[in-house]
Amino acid sequence: MCLDIYNKKNLRKRFAWRDITCYKFLVRTDYVDYRTPYKNFKIEIGETYKSELVLTKYHEFYASVSQGIHSLETIKNVRAVIDGDFYESKATDFVIVKCIIPRFSRYYVGEFVNQKSFASDRLKYVEIIDSL
Repeated sequence: MCLDIYNKKNLRKRFAWRDITCYKFLVRTDYVDYRTPYKNFKIEIGETYKSELVLTKYHEFYASVSQGIHSLETIKNVRAVIDGDFYESKATDFVIVKCIIPRFSRYYVGEFVNQKSFASDRLKYVEIIDSL
């Protein structure tokens, strides 16, 4: 999952002065654990995870964040990504998780599959809010 940035304003890393609510979808496995759909990283609900943020600038007005913890702004954004044709495994069981980019985190704002998204250096997985 990469976060695409298409405007100069969003090319700068932001600082979270308050908690930012966001959402993410995870894959529910047969072993009743949860994993990220792209990196297959095991997630424990209630835990906070950390990552580096790596921005690759391609042009004055275009960049991509390939390393960081990615999330989406709204539940509607999550559903649009899951329902989109880009994700090949439609038979997979997904859960939508409410997350928080914790106060004092660093993050970028951009798009993933035309949906408003974030990439942050920290993300707390708060609770499962829906199963698909």
